[in-house]
Amino acid sequence: FGSFDPLTEISKISNDYQMWLHVDGAYGGCFVLTDTHKSYFKSIDSADSITIDFHKTFFQPVSCSAYLVKDRKNFQYVSYYADYLNPLENRDEERPNLIEKSTQTTRRFDALKVWFTLKTLGKTTISKYLEKVHYLAESVYHKIKDNPHFEVAHKPELSTIVFRYKSLNVNENKVHDRVNLFIKNKLYKQGKASIASTKLDGNIYLKFTLLNPNNTEENLFEILKMIEQKGEQYKSIN
Repeated sequence: FGSFDPLTEISKISNDYQMWLHVDGAYGGCFVLTDTHKSYFKSIDSADSITIDFHKTFFQPVSCSAYLVKDRKNFQYVSYYADYLNPLENRDEERPNLIEKSTQTTRRFDALKVWFTLKTLGKTTISKYLEKVHYLAESVYHKIKDNPHFEVAHKPELSTIVFRYKSLNVNENKVHDRVNLFIKNKLYKQGKASIASTKLDGNIYLKFTLLNPNNTEENLFEILKMIEQKGEQYKSIN
């Protein structure tokens, strides 16, 4: 769903058992820049490695990711030396060679995207963008949590919210599955909305992953209204 694990408790376990601690921050890692989510990152310095996908919550085009390690010596585990490419005798610690830090050789200058974004927007603006998409997810949550036509799977911690449309007086999950697939496919085929889906306990749910800070509550509420309308349409023809 996009959530935070208890890093402090997990880091204590990894330390007690001398285990490698990897933090998957691919989606939520960039929220470290915000004031609203900073507390979730307590003990992040205990991580041995961290992954971040800047093309998810740092508003970058695909692809743009980073793999960070606490001790640079650990890059040796993904290093490979070839005489025609990067002979070992030419290794120079003062002259970085990205081939020694990845199994990938030919690559684009993806780091330039992040550098330009930080230079042009800055931390404060990016932080506001991240807080905005989280606010939008919370707005959707509060809009539908007391609506009998919706069932919300969780309160959003990031910018994802998982929910499903529920037909009143229907208790069969198979029926709810058919209704939600009908809603998703109809809205997509009509060019109204492209809504993702997932499964929870084997049942089909709809999913909003909100990554555009220029989106609005009005736009999202209109999509929710269309979901209800399509749910009623399914009921009328079945």
